[in-house]
Amino acid sequence: MKRSLLLSISVLALIASPAYAVDLSDAKAQELKDMLNSFVDIYKQNPLVNNKYTFNGEVSVEQGDGFFKASLPSVTYNNEDKIRLDIGQIAINAIPMEKNNEWQMAISLPSNITAYDDTNTAIGSIDIGKQQFGGVFNKDFKNFSKLKASYDNVVMTSLKNNLKATLPELSLFYKFEDSKEGFLSGPMEYTLTGLNIKEDNNVIFKAEELVLSGAFKDFDIKMQENILSQLEGIDSEQEDPSELNTQTLFNLLTDSYFKGSDAFSINLSGKNIAFTPPQPSLNSSLSTESSPDSSTQLNAFNFGLAMSDLRQEKSKINLSVGYDKPQDAKSRPPHEIALLSLIPNNTNIDINFNNIPVQKLVQIGQNAFKQATLLTQQGQSPADALKMQLLMSLPQILTTSGAQIEIKDISAENSKYTAKISGTAIANSTASKMVTASLNAELSGLSTMASLLGKTPRTQPFVAPLSMLQMMGQKKGNTDKYSYDLKLNEQGTLTVNDVDVLTMLGMGSNPASGQ
Repeated sequence: MKRSLLLSISVLALIASPAYAVDLSDAKAQELKDMLNSFVDIYKQNPLVNNKYTFNGEVSVEQGDGFFKASLPSVTYNNEDKIRLDIGQIAINAIPMEKNNEWQMAISLPSNITAYDDTNTAIGSIDIGKQQFGGVFNKDFKNFSKLKASYDNVVMTSLKNNLKATLPELSLFYKFEDSKEGFLSGPMEYTLTGLNIKEDNNVIFKAEELVLSGAFKDFDIKMQENILSQLEGIDSEQEDPSELNTQTLFNLLTDSYFKGSDAFSINLSGKNIAFTPPQPSLNSSLSTESSPDSSTQLNAFNFGLAMSDLRQEKSKINLSVGYDKPQDAKSRPPHEIALLSLIPNNTNIDINFNNIPVQKLVQIGQNAFKQATLLTQQGQSPADALKMQLLMSLPQILTTSGAQIEIKDISAENSKYTAKISGTAIANSTASKMVTASLNAELSGLSTMASLLGKTPRTQPFVAPLSMLQMMGQKKGNTDKYSYDLKLNEQGTLTVNDVDVLTMLGMGSNPASGQ
């Protein structure tokens, strides 16, 4: 049974009593209604979701005790498999703020949302135990500029697949404020706590915590309006979405991410993650041929991407990736134990890409995508043309800008070995290889690894490369540590600890070195 359109006390409390006189005039009521209708129209006209959402009824607005009470039309989501999700009516309490373009809102979803198949049989549901959603809707932004929400004890079930997902807590937060006229800046963070997914009562995925966080700097509000207006201008009934529509959407996405703001960062992290592939069964839609001990566990992981100076001629990009997983202690055959010793239990990657001409690269990408679309329409393969265009344009653009890769840290380790690399590589138009580089590396545990891998015939081929690494490195005293000073000069000569690599490998001197 769906809950009443009356919002709960906890949700109502998210609208604070304003210190200013609230305008609850008929004109303001109509403004709110027009704004909500415009928001609904986005889902009606957006080709990304075209024909997936249906609305029954109209937006309603009436005056409450110091605020407006509103509701959206009853909404249903339909997917390609003829499954419909009966969402129902969404209730809203709203107060106009002092700034004419902002409204403070509290929103409540139905506490039970049911899914039906094409025979009108219930096949799943979403149940929300407790919810709070409050924020500031910005008319110019056409979205919430500030948001704080939480959903507790969410349970999602699929009778068709015997799946059940429980989510004790989901929290959403972002706060975008005016950094200057027409621009918004601020942080965001979405957190899932205690996610647990079962199939046939067997846990196939669980996570103590998953967090998506980030920030935007000087996001252009007009960009949001431009994207929405262009999406509304696409007539999906007259154009093939796989052709011109795809081109338009690609341009809008790249413009939004790489031109919409001066800087942005995004980071995905998690704690205590475990994934166990479903076991074979006649009724399982997710069955695999995995063995009972094929589960994957991570103590922690992170993926981060940050881009800055996006409106400048040269931009900076930072990429960071890492994970920490428990040591594999399961009983396995000797060759598997040896192979597993190659897999690090801890990794960290932290790389800066400096002086990157992002705007030029975006334009190249959009032109290349357009060319690919045209060639596809003509029945030709676009791969060769795209490859040629990239090979001809990228090196010149990167060398002209002085693009640089700064490896702040690439490291990996487990109980048997450690590896660490740092250094820089710079695009150089005068260099033989179009790049020069200087890297430092350190490896430890090579002897231990060689001994372990040499014990079984199936892993013995890995011993020779380890021996080669020992030969190329400079041993540190009586330890099992080796250091490597790698350089690639303008002549194209690659050296390790001042020795030509080709000479070291017995292949003669590097012709580019002139030796």
